[in-house]
Amino acid sequence: MDIKNYSYENGISIKDIFIVLFREKITIFITTIVSLVLAISYLFIKTPIYKTEVIISKPYNSQIMELDAEGVFKITAEDVFSSFKEALKINKYFYKFYGNNRKLFSGYSIDNENVEASLSNIITEWNLNNFIDTKKEVKSTSFSIEYPSYVQGYILLNNYIKFVIEKEKTLFIDELDKIRNAKIKKLNHKISANKKAYEVIKKAQMEKINEAIFIARAIGLKKSYKLQEEGEGINSNIKSATVIKAEISNQQTPLYYRGYEALEAEKQTLVNRSKDDLFIPGIIDLEKQIYYLKQLNPEKDKIAVANLVHKAFKPGEKIKPRGGIVLLVSVFVGFILGMIIIYLKSVI
Repeated sequence: MDIKNYSYENGISIKDIFIVLFREKITIFITTIVSLVLAISYLFIKTPIYKTEVIISKPYNSQIMELDAEGVFKITAEDVFSSFKEALKINKYFYKFYGNNRKLFSGYSIDNENVEASLSNIITEWNLNNFIDTKKEVKSTSFSIEYPSYVQGYILLNNYIKFVIEKEKTLFIDELDKIRNAKIKKLNHKISANKKAYEVIKKAQMEKINEAIFIARAIGLKKSYKLQEEGEGINSNIKSATVIKAEISNQQTPLYYRGYEALEAEKQTLVNRSKDDLFIPGIIDLEKQIYYLKQLNPEKDKIAVANLVHKAFKPGEKIKPRGGIVLLVSVFVGFILGMIIIYLKSVI
């Protein structure tokens, strides 16, 4: 029975279909073989694509203590890890990495006249995925790349992650330096202000002493008024009354009561004093703070912005093209193509 003699009224059985297929098996075989040959050729011609990834976790709090020394730079492990992930997402250091590691990109076709466009084509195949725990806090991140067989992608990825980590470390250390220098500058301003205020107070004090010396000399008060009374043999009752009076109204006692001898000695001491810092309120404490800030020199090796949990390794199997799927599809296409040819032969 020919397909061209088929009509819906007569119907056709599965047996009849198999008879036709068997009779035209050469056609189906040829189309299937041709399709398979084309598929195999595609697999040989198409450059295999591989995928590799790294897994990076958040640093421990102890790994950022060098940055957060005594709260000078208030930062958490979450902060540094978020900054690191953001740098990966936006490819913050990718172009600098390329500039320092051109050999790793030797397998790629880079247009020297339009490097950025060439690199943009590469990074479109790079993916970043977050692993989120039940508390909605990102504990680790996987960063994967897909690359052609003529590129050592796993070496490139490992070096890139290390490069980003080092750059982020430098970023935070520089930020700490800026904060430290700003604090030192602020403390120096405070010291300068305190010194100027003290100079004003000292000048006023000298003027008061000069005036008191003038009055004491004018009334012939050489020694302290109280000491003179005691030296003149005033009886105990008067002495007691004088002491009580002095205790009650001590703040109002005129400065010249100390006598010009003591006042001149105090004046001479103030004039001869070479360093006033010990007598300026708060100066010592401020200088301690400056000294401490200057000693803050974080060790880069002790700082971590991320921990490399799983390094990238050379993958064993390619992800593109999928040979099994391509061959299976080619067989199906070859069979369908054979059926179409048989049908066309029957109706022509």
